[in-house]
Amino acid sequence: MSISVGIIGTLMLGGGMSLIMEFKGYFVIRIILGVIGLIVAGIAYPLFKIITEKEKKRIAPQIIELSNELRGIGTDKK
Repeated sequence: MSISVGIIGTLMLGGGMSLIMEFKGYFVIRIILGVIGLIVAGIAYPLFKIITEKEKKRIAPQIIELSNELRGIGTDKK
């Protein structure tokens, strides 16, 4: 999801910049488009961090359980 947000923001930023360089008129709207794209692209990394932390907390018990199983801790060896 964060990759999609970053790509959309980058496309908006690039689109706004290329429109400013190529076409005349509506200069302010194109600058606004570029600034919005910059903001959206900037949100991608914090969004990535939040999603990653949630996934780490969700998966951590399974990883610990599998690690203990591989090491032979907590298993019944009779």
